[in-house]
Amino acid sequence: MPHESMGARRSLQVATGVLVTVALLGLGVSLLLSLGVSVRSENEHWGAFDLSDLEPGSVRAFARSWVYRRTEADKLAIDVYVGFLDDPDSQKSRQPLDARNKWRSSNPDYFIFHPYAPIRLCGVELVHGTDPRHSSQYFGGAPVVAGVPFFFEPCGGRRFDQSGRVLARPGAPAERNLIVPEVKWRGNQGALVLGK
Repeated sequence: MPHESMGARRSLQVATGVLVTVALLGLGVSLLLSLGVSVRSENEHWGAFDLSDLEPGSVRAFARSWVYRRTEADKLAIDVYVGFLDDPDSQKSRQPLDARNKWRSSNPDYFIFHPYAPIRLCGVELVHGTDPRHSSQYFGGAPVVAGVPFFFEPCGGRRFDQSGRVLARPGAPAERNLIVPEVKWRGNQGALVLGK
């Protein structure tokens, strides 16, 4: 009799494990769909977009990417965070070869990126101003520059500079920068083509 109850217990454990796995997979798929994550290839052409009316300091969403138009203050402050970044030269992060620079873009006026943090797929937000989640103490002394917004991922508490480079957090494992997709510019740099 004890042997039979052990077999029944094991069967129940296996069945419970299968149900939990199926439920977690369903939640994961639902999360990805709610974030608008596409299963399209990175090489797929997403279309051409006119950015001529995008004001400096503003964000516009296209396909599964965002475009942030930098202000002059952003450009002047781009090097402020270098000593506080996990991957300042984007060696561990995804971006095209022509975006392997401090701007992470072939055009310093614009930053084009996927608006969710790598690994967790949690959406980022553009933050103007400060609150306790963004304190310099939490980010190893990294300043919050007046008049210069940054990107914040609330699920994991990550902060990214105007180029999507993640700020290091003391005691936390190394993180990756925001993903930069393939883009091409047409004409006077005001027409963006997402994808190859």
